[in-house]
Amino acid sequence: EDWEAVFALLRWIYCEAVDSESLADTLDDEPGCASRAAGARAVRLGRLWGLRDVGCLQGRVASRRLAARAPGSLAEDVLRAYDAGELGGGLWFRAHGEHGDAEDEQEEPLDGGLCDVLRGRSSYFSAMLSGCWAESGTVAGGASDADGKTVVSVHWPRDQLAQLLRFLHGAPFVES
Repeated sequence: EDWEAVFALLRWIYCEAVDSESLADTLDDEPGCASRAAGARAVRLGRLWGLRDVGCLQGRVASRRLAARAPGSLAEDVLRAYDAGELGGGLWFRAHGEHGDAEDEQEEPLDGGLCDVLRGRSSYFSAMLSGCWAESGTVAGGASDADGKTVVSVHWPRDQLAQLLRFLHGAPFVES
């Protein structure tokens, strides 16, 4: 083994510490390839030497690898597509407000996005779109308005419903 793996293992044996800089995964190209697996090589070397606490070392090395959402991640892409109206789920919601005012009928319905996202992220929409409810029958039966959209009436204020739909598609709930 190279000095990096041996040094990391000796540091573990004598100090019970893991050097996070030398064992951290790097995103370099080929030159960083040797240092990328230093933690794994130290664990393998510890097994070859017969260390009894190699499982603890492996846990420490694995805990140094942080899983973080990368820029341009799936959640951001879904939200971007929802905001652009590109999801094409075919389901729209007409918000009638608190009192079911007639003037709400003139407003454009809100894009529901993907039904599977709504069902998976909200028990309210899961019940509405999955069971024997009138809304489910409307979606499955294909009843639509003059524009060919499947529109479900919901008695919520429009701005709250719009914020909820964006949140279910990946937006933060409270935006500053």
